[in-house]
Amino acid sequence: MHTWATGGIGDLYFLVDQATPDDVTKMYHTAIVGSPVLTPRWALGWNHCRWGYNSTQDLVDNVAGYEEYGIPLDTQWVDIDYMHDYENFVLEETRFGRTDQHIGLSELIEDLHGKDMHFIPIVDAGFARRTDYDMYTDGAEKGVFIRSAANTDEPFVGQVWPGDAVYPDFMHENTADWWKGLVGEFHKNVSFDGLWLDMNEASNFCNGVCYAEQAIEDAATKKLPYVPSGRNLEEKSMNMDAVHVLADGSHVTELDAHSTFSTLQTKATSDWFNANDMRTMIIARSSFAGQGNHASRWLGDNFSDYGMMGYSVTGVMLSNIVGIPLAGSDICGFLGSTTADLCARWHTVGAFYPFSRNHNDIQGIPQEPWVWNNEFPYDEGVVTYTEVMRNAVLTKYSMLPYYYTGLFEISMG
Repeated sequence: MHTWATGGIGDLYFLVDQATPDDVTKMYHTAIVGSPVLTPRWALGWNHCRWGYNSTQDLVDNVAGYEEYGIPLDTQWVDIDYMHDYENFVLEETRFGRTDQHIGLSELIEDLHGKDMHFIPIVDAGFARRTDYDMYTDGAEKGVFIRSAANTDEPFVGQVWPGDAVYPDFMHENTADWWKGLVGEFHKNVSFDGLWLDMNEASNFCNGVCYAEQAIEDAATKKLPYVPSGRNLEEKSMNMDAVHVLADGSHVTELDAHSTFSTLQTKATSDWFNANDMRTMIIARSSFAGQGNHASRWLGDNFSDYGMMGYSVTGVMLSNIVGIPLAGSDICGFLGSTTADLCARWHTVGAFYPFSRNHNDIQGIPQEPWVWNNEFPYDEGVVTYTEVMRNAVLTKYSMLPYYYTGLFEISMG
């Protein structure tokens, strides 16, 4: 066996036994990464989201649609639309606060809870770098952001939805408490039941540095013995020279720390749920070994095509094998516009995902199950695509006792 490494310090584990694949998987969970987190039972139910629900009224209408067509729905999600100018943990009051035209997000969540339903908002990894944004100024004062290699007194600046952005350094001794404080304050205003941690690879719309003054001449990417996959490691990612600060004051680079961002972020978030006696429901996009001990995941931005629907099955199964049992793919596809046939078939496949969520992009056509309430020929007469989707969702609910028993058993180690 021959191994290559781009840098950092690694541990190699060899799982050797005259055992079944299932036994080896259990060894991996118990001896190395820990048992998977036990999510709430409702996390196995049906979920719905769309980037493009532009106000609380859009969310109200979606929930009402599920009720009208007799389709179960456990959790309503909300994408970045709810944020004020893409600022994490800040509500856009004009569209999601209470107005004469619609109820506020708090009233919607209260209504959902009254129906034994749930609510999950998105949170992005990057924080807007704005002097009038308290979470940025407070974080900068506490030194909790990943730092520039060119000047370690300054945060590394990338770009995401708000423009210039900085990123929490979850290796810093102050960051976990700072993060949990933000989550707690947000929960006082928006009583969410779970959190959706997106863009936490962490994403950067620049390739490495956005500003030349943050580049250094002796760049880490120039000294790599090889480039994994042949793809630029800084493509849509942070600068590999960006600096993390450890508890003893020493530094490590993003090259060595990159894969840990999501796991450390989800651990801090999971700790907040545990401290507040809430069963942990965290869905993240990025993952690394051990993340299943703290959180679950979905497979990220996919496309509305039949090939992606097929790939989703192996993607979910791979997540299960490495200790993330609650995994799923955006049903009907996220990017591009789906069709009635594809969406109906994807509901049928997605009913067997542990995590089942219909989710699509702001540029795509609507893909709520009742959009295609038109008939098509069937062996025994005619049915509607909506009926096919309803039956798929009902199939999912019929399997919940089996799924949750499995989740409970593997969470016990």
